[in-house]
Amino acid sequence: MLQIHTFLPQQKEEILALVNAFYTSPAFLHPIPLQNFADAFDEMVADRGLYRGLAILDETGLCGYCQLTFSMSTEAGGMVVWVEELYLTPACRNKGYGSKVLEFIKKEYAGRAARIRLEVTAANPRARALYEREGFTVLNYTQMVLEDF
Repeated sequence: MLQIHTFLPQQKEEILALVNAFYTSPAFLHPIPLQNFADAFDEMVADRGLYRGLAILDETGLCGYCQLTFSMSTEAGGMVVWVEELYLTPACRNKGYGSKVLEFIKKEYAGRAARIRLEVTAANPRARALYEREGFTVLNYTQMVLEDF
């Protein structure tokens, strides 16, 4: 049976191992320093309201994680829950776990959030198919960033 709970401090090293597997997968367009997530993990455990980490466990143990962040949007009319990262180990894919995590998020934030938003790369068509099955639609925006300023 699938269990989903907020990160616990003692799970840091085990979750960082999953993060490293995710960050070195084709799902990312460019390398991301693992230290970025290590710092974010500490914020998630401190529970200051900026981040939330979800540990995903089945009968085999920790099999994935999800990172949420939060913002406010005038366009959406309230709080936006951002699914920053959702990763399942290869052995835990194709079992409906991704749908269950998204359902958990929908139930958890129903009535409190105006929108759930996420990004997916073209190199990850299976994730996109999951998100579309769960009711997500493509926004016709071009993403832009400013880094190293």
